[in-house]
Order: sequence, then C-alpha cells, then structure tokens
Amino acid sequence: MSVLKKMSPLEKIYFSLANSFAPFAIQLWIQADTLPALPALEQALACAAAANPGARLMQRNLSWQDTGIAPRVRSIPSGTPFSLSHPVLHEGLCDLPSPAIEVLYWPGAGLIFRCSHALMDAGGLLFFARETFRALRAEPLSGSEWTRSDRDYLAGLERRKRAPMLRPECNSPLGAPSRRSGYVWEQRSLPGQYPALGARLVSELDAMARKHRAGACTRIMLPVDLRRVDGALRSTRNFSRPLFLGLSAPASWSALHARVLNALERREECVSPSVAEDLLARLPSSVIAACIRRLHDWQVGNDRYLVSAVVSSLGDVSLASFSMPGFSPHSLRMLPFDTPGAGLTLITMQHENGTEIAASAPAATGSDGRLSAALDHLCNALERKKYSLGVPPECSFHPLPSEGPTAALPAGLTLPHLIAQQAAAHPQRIALRDGDISITYAELETRSVACAGALRAAGVNAGDRVALYSTKSAHTIVALLGILRSGAAFVPIDPAWPQKRMNMVLEDCRPACFVTSHAGAASHDVPCIAMTELMQSEPRAAFDPAECLPESVAYVLYTSGSTGKPKGVVVGHRSVTNYILWARDAYLKEMSSPAVFPFFTSLAFDLTLTALFVPLASGGEVRVFSQNGVLDTLRAILADRSVNAVKLTPSHLSVMAELGLASSGLQTFVVGGEALPAHLASVVCDQLQGHADIFNEYGPTEATVGCIVHRFDRKSDTTPIVPIGLPIMNTQVLLLDDPGSPAPDGKVGEICLAGDCLALGYLDRSQEANRYCEHPFRVGERIYRTGDRAQRRADGTLLYVGRIDDQVKVRGYRVELGEIEAMIAASGLCRGCAVLSGDIRAGAGLIAFVAWRAGDEEAALREWLESSLPHYMIPARIIAIDEIPLNVNGKVDKARLLLDASTQNALPVTCTPLETGLIEIVTELIPRLGKTVDPEESLLELGLDSLQTMLLMTHAARRFLTESSQQAFFDSLDDFLGDPTVRHLAIIIDRLRENPVCKVLS
Repeated sequence: MSVLKKMSPLEKIYFSLANSFAPFAIQLWIQADTLPALPALEQALACAAAANPGARLMQRNLSWQDTGIAPRVRSIPSGTPFSLSHPVLHEGLCDLPSPAIEVLYWPGAGLIFRCSHALMDAGGLLFFARETFRALRAEPLSGSEWTRSDRDYLAGLERRKRAPMLRPECNSPLGAPSRRSGYVWEQRSLPGQYPALGARLVSELDAMARKHRAGACTRIMLPVDLRRVDGALRSTRNFSRPLFLGLSAPASWSALHARVLNALERREECVSPSVAEDLLARLPSSVIAACIRRLHDWQVGNDRYLVSAVVSSLGDVSLASFSMPGFSPHSLRMLPFDTPGAGLTLITMQHENGTEIAASAPAATGSDGRLSAALDHLCNALERKKYSLGVPPECSFHPLPSEGPTAALPAGLTLPHLIAQQAAAHPQRIALRDGDISITYAELETRSVACAGALRAAGVNAGDRVALYSTKSAHTIVALLGILRSGAAFVPIDPAWPQKRMNMVLEDCRPACFVTSHAGAASHDVPCIAMTELMQSEPRAAFDPAECLPESVAYVLYTSGSTGKPKGVVVGHRSVTNYILWARDAYLKEMSSPAVFPFFTSLAFDLTLTALFVPLASGGEVRVFSQNGVLDTLRAILADRSVNAVKLTPSHLSVMAELGLASSGLQTFVVGGEALPAHLASVVCDQLQGHADIFNEYGPTEATVGCIVHRFDRKSDTTPIVPIGLPIMNTQVLLLDDPGSPAPDGKVGEICLAGDCLALGYLDRSQEANRYCEHPFRVGERIYRTGDRAQRRADGTLLYVGRIDDQVKVRGYRVELGEIEAMIAASGLCRGCAVLSGDIRAGAGLIAFVAWRAGDEEAALREWLESSLPHYMIPARIIAIDEIPLNVNGKVDKARLLLDASTQNALPVTCTPLETGLIEIVTELIPRLGKTVDPEESLLELGLDSLQTMLLMTHAARRFLTESSQQAFFDSLDDFLGDPTVRHLAIIIDRLRENPVCKVLS
C-alpha cells in the first residue's frame, strides 16, 4: 500500500473529532425484514469498493492510503432487537485495522452502512450503498474518482471568498440544558413527502429558539451536497459544504426558501475554508480534539452555540435503489448524528413510503424528553403546513380505536354448526343448485358428513390441511364442507394456476390429502381422492361437533408475496364465523325473500366465501355459474332473475352495469377487493331505480374477508371513491404512524386492525414480524398492519387513501408488483425490469418494462410467466427499453415509464407559447413529468426542489428576458413561491416584458 493523498483540512478536523465525539459516524439504516445472502453481500461490497476506491481508504499519519481491502460485514446475533442505544451504533470507526467503513448485518432490522465522517459524508455513503446494490443486482457500476478533496474542488473555482467566522452566540431551539456530556438521539417517521422540507423546518426551529430567549441570535447551518449541484462530480469523499442562515427576525418558510434559492444561485456554499478552520487544521490532531471539546462543553453549559441547529436534508431517496430479488426494504433512514457546537442536529430523508427525521442534541440531566417533545412539535407543524399546499385536511383526531358493535359469539359455534342449524330448520329447502342438480339442506348435511367420514378413513385427522383442487360446482361446496366437518382446514388450489405456483403452494402447506376433480392432477406424493369417489362415499357416522372447534383452522388462503413466494394466511373458525354472523344480518335483513347468491369466482379468492357461507348460514341458496369467460358468466347471472344478491369486485360490477341491470333480480350488492368509484355505484342505483343496496366492504385476507363496511348513500357520499366505512362486529380499527403511535389531528394513518376479525397468522411464522404486532392500548392483544392508509371523517367513517407499499389490486386480486418483478428477473432474460399498474386505484392492467439481455425475448418471457404466475399477475403489456430510467436522485422514474406507455403526450391545449416554453424547461429539469405538466399545478407538489427551482428561474431568465431585467425577475422569487405554477411564472415574465426597459430576447 502507498500514500496517495493527504487529508483535506476538513477531513483532518473530522478525524480528530472521531475519538472525542464517538461515533462521529454517518450511518444509513436500510430497514427490511429479510437479508441478502451474506456471501453475496460480501462479494458485492468487494465489487463496489473496486469501482469506488474511496471506500478502501485507511488513515495513516493524517494521509489516506488505499488498502485494497473491501469494507467488512459484521453480523449481529439473531434475535437482537434494534435500538438507537445499542452500543454497536456508538462505536468509532477510525481505529479499525481496515477501512473506516462497515456494514452491520442485523437479522430482523436489515442492513446498516456505517462510515467515519472523516472518510465520507452522507452523500458519499448513499452513493456507495447504491453501488453495492447495483453489484448485488449484477448491474453495471457507476464508479467514482477519489483523488480530489473538497479543498481541491473549491480551489478550482474562481472568485471564492472565505467562509464567515462564527461566534458562539446562538441559543438552542430546545432551551438551555443542564450541563452534561453526551448526546440524546430520537427518530420520527411521517407518511408522504413535504415540499421545501428544509425551509419549513428552519422556520419552525427559529420560532422555537425565539420562544426560549427573545432577541437571541438564530443561525441555522444547511449542509449542501456539491454532488447535487455539480452533476459531473462523483466521489465518496466529503463534498458537503455549509450554508449558513442568520435570522435576525422571524421569517416565513417561503421567504426562507427564497433566501436559500438565491444563496444557491450565488454559490454561497462554495467558499474557501474560514480562517479558524484553516488555523485549526494546522494543529496536531490531539490538540484539535481538545480545543473543540473545551469549546463544546462551554457552549452546552452556557446555552450559546456556534449554530442553533444543523438541518441536513438528503432529499428524495428511492427504496428501489436499495432493493434486489428477495430483499425489499420498507424504510430508509439516516441515524442521528452528533454535531459539536450545535444545539440540535436534524437529518431528513424522503422515500416512497414517507419522510424520516433523525435528531441529536446535547443531553440534559433529567430532561432528555425535551428533544422528543420538540420533534413531536415539528412533526405536527409539518402536517399543518402540508395542507397549505392544497391537500385537504383530515378530520379530528381519534386517539382510541374505532370499534364495531360488541357481541359474544355462541360457545362452540363454527361454520358447519351454522349450516347444520339451517338444515335442522329447513331440511327440504334448496341449498345448492348447479344446472339440473339441486341439493337440499338435508342432502347437503348428509353428503358433507359422508365426505368427512371418507376423509377420516383416508387418514385425515383434525387439524390437518386438505388441498382442494376443483372447478366451480355443487360438489366442490359439498367437499369443502366435508373437509371442515372432518376437523381439517381446506386449502383451495385454483385450476387456473400454472403448475409451478401450485407446486409452490403444495410444498409450503404440506397437505394430508389432495381432493381433485381433475384426473391425473399432481398430488405431491400425498393421498389423492377423486371428487367423484368422495361424492359416492356413504355416511359412516353422524357429524361430531367436537371435531370442529372455534379454535381450529378453517382454511389457508395464499396471497401474493413481495419476495416472489406466495404467503399462506391461516384463518380460524372464530374469525370467519364472526364475519358470517355479522354479514348475514347486515346484508340480508331487508331482503323480502331468502338470499340467492351466485358462485362464480375462485375459491382461492376470499371474496367467494361471502357468496357461499352467508346464504348457507341463513337458509338461502347458492347457485353455481361455471360458464367460460367473465362476460358470459355475468350475462348468465343477470339473466337468472332468482339471483337477488351478489358478492363481486368493482370490475365485475362495471361490466354488469355495461350489460344492463334493469331486468335482473339483483337487490343486494356486496362489493370488495378494489376501491369502489362513487359514479359506478350511482349508475347501479339509477339502473335499478333506487332499489339497490350497495355495501362497500374492505378487508385483507389477514383480517378475514371483510372487517370494515359502508352502505352507499348517494346523497352523503360525495367523494370520488365510496368510503370503506366502519368496523364490523367485534372489530377495532386504529390509524397509526407506527404501532403504538396514533395518527395526530389532520393526518392520514395506516389502517391497523384488531379483534375477532384477525386471522391466526401466516403458515410461515417468520413472515409475521412486520405485520402482526402488539396492540398499543390492550395488553396481550395484537394488531395487524394492513399497509393501507385511510383518513377519518367527522362521523368516524373511514376513507381509503392508498397503499403504503408497492401492492395493487388487479381484478380484485391482491398483487405485489415485487413478486412479478422477482419472477421476471428469475427468467434470466433481461438486465432490469419494472412492473407498474396503469391506475393503481382502479386496478388497471399491468405493464412490464424490460431491458433485454440479448434480442427481443417477449415470447419466451410470456411463456415463463405463464408457467409461474396466475393469469391475473401476467402483465398485459411488455415494453422493451434500453435501460430502466432513474431520476436525478437515483429513483426509478415510474411516471416517465407510464408516459412512455401512453399515447397522450400532447401539451395542454390551453397553454400560451410562453407557458409552453416554460413547461419545456420544467420537463428538462424533471424528465419524469414528460410533457403533461398542467400550467396551473403547483410545481412544488410535482417535486421541484430548491436546486431545480433556482435552475428554472435561471433558464427562464436567460431564455425570455434581457440581462437588464433578470435581476428584477430574481427579486420576484417570493411572488412566484406564493403560487408556484407555470401560469404564474409566465405572468411574472409578461409583467417584466411590458416594462419599456425590458426587451424580450428572440
């Protein structure tokens, strides 16, 4: 190894602080439930370090040496809970016998990239982590140079003055602490993104500081990543420089935003080091550390700091950049960082799932809660300001769960008991009708008991699982009830599934028996019983209620999994019985005759359970429709006037409305699986002249069919999407940021469910860690985190807002786009891929964008997918592209991909030539917007950040105004930020054009 480069003055100071203010480290937490294979991670780190030698540097006598050693991976023992106070997160890195960078391999928490701040800044660590994941995905690496330091870069810029000398004259936004060494750390997560986040935080921090000491000086430091300003700069070393905002009077966030933009335009961050920084860097390392320690202690003791706060905003960072098959992070955050000489340090990061804030402050004896209280205040303030950009505020805060009616379930009651009750009350009433086949309740009871006996004779015991592979028929329902009466659980296998998916499910659930209506169907070496054989079995004993208990498992239903493997949801008799008892009363109480439901959807779709068990538990009838094709099936249902109730998806309902409902016998519609458009519900009411009851039912498989329901009222339901409503019997709904943290006033929260609705869990218990959690208000109970977001109306009714993750609904089926992407990647036919839904809310067709390895392999890819995935998960379109596009923040540019798939690329017809020119500039700065920018839409809400706003103003001035009028244009920045639209910017330019001094450039 050889000496390659001396440390810059800034790096020398940082190195001196590393031991005195340990850990003095930048730490990136990629939070995930699973981990990549350890050997693969170590190999990827070696590849990334080879392309980015800055990650291999080690300090030797205040010089950097290339060791040729890749960063190490340190494994944390399995079962170790993550905590900000864990000692490993507070260890220094500069004394390692290897480069001052490592990765913590933490089961249950994810990966944590750690580096000494002397070696890298936050931008450098993010860049290196992205490179590591490119290597894990076998993608080309970007690489970086490292021989230039920040000092070298600044020296190459002209007319750079020195940074200002700072005095310890600022007070902390937290108030004066009691003198004590050390720091306290806190973190917060917020849903959604916040335009101009840095300026908003600065405004609030200034107000907080003035509250503690009126007239005191407030100075905020904003680190500026030079890599974001200079796109040609690629390095992992320290290339962030401070921008100081001195606030002599209170200022609005928009005024502060304008100040920052103007400062960036003048490149005020690109100043030479201050005299103090230069002098300090000339001292021995131990003396530097002692000087800064003494100064820091004095500042804490006197509540007089060099800066009131440091606000480091890392902008939008894509989770996709840190993903790979089998590893999908659900959060990305920087851990808190300790800044000597600052009363408070905030690090913010925004990603697809929300906004992360990490905070550090000097510890205060007996009052560490002041940092937590300050963060709560900042988060609430951000939410209030969020709505000033045009987002409607939510309704009042409900700190406790919304609860459905409470009712004690009859002891020992299960699904077979419910149907047995109806058989005793109405033995000769028709229960099932399948073409010419009619089965009475008495016959259904006898046949299902016979099936149960045959299954027990085949070796099926109570608690076993039985795979049911059958088409839609009356015999299928008889077999299903026979499985339940035997005390076993049914596992529906859809005949439409490809063999590979069926094999996956069978290997996972390990059934004791395989019941099939298809001769020769694969059974995976388990006893196989033909449906015809089962139907011919003779009763051997009466139904024994003791073999089917409320605590028993009723069924295992497989849903799409984000890792590429389906997840088996285990549902017990108690939760499904609770749902059926509630549903038969809620849905059927106003019907004048027994309910007749059509059975036309797959048993592998829990929507179907309503159509089977609600009528059979109420003395109604199930009518089988097994036509080929959705259109023919729905047409047949409409033609059968005896069918008076239906469970279906909005997609089904839309087709029915197109076919015409007026001549049908339908009265009751239970709609689930997708968001229900209010317009569609109104059309149905119109066609049936108001004689229709439409129930919008919400419920993931993990919460048993349906657990939140709303009856459509066209007078009061004025939102575009019908509300999902209120919880059903014995069900609670919480809106939470995280488990135990209720959503405050005016905030959208994640739907978390509790009560008798919950399934027993997943067949693979390891998949439950991030979904089933302890109840925050009730000891010993649990909640299920749905990943769905909602807001609450004044009457308590819930409005569905959208998904937190990358999950969509396709024709009512729950689909993880990650599973499809994982399967496409497994084909080996492409270098990269992205799968999108044209309209997530409406469940539109899926679109796959692929970068082929060789030539066009669409036919081969479709063949692979058809052998691996259900039909509804196969993309309707496969679009070939050269590369998967990323935006300036390294994020997959999904909007641009969708634009490429669309034929509507025209500019808005109402744009003036000036507005058209401005839109061209905006779309050059944010390519993902394409040419579809609405001239009246807020550019901040579209994602225009501080740097891009400054560039927009600069480009617009050069293109449309003379040099003499440009300063007046820049002075109008506050005016523009008050209404940050293309139309308003065009008005400002036109106003300057009318000035006789101004001459518009041609």
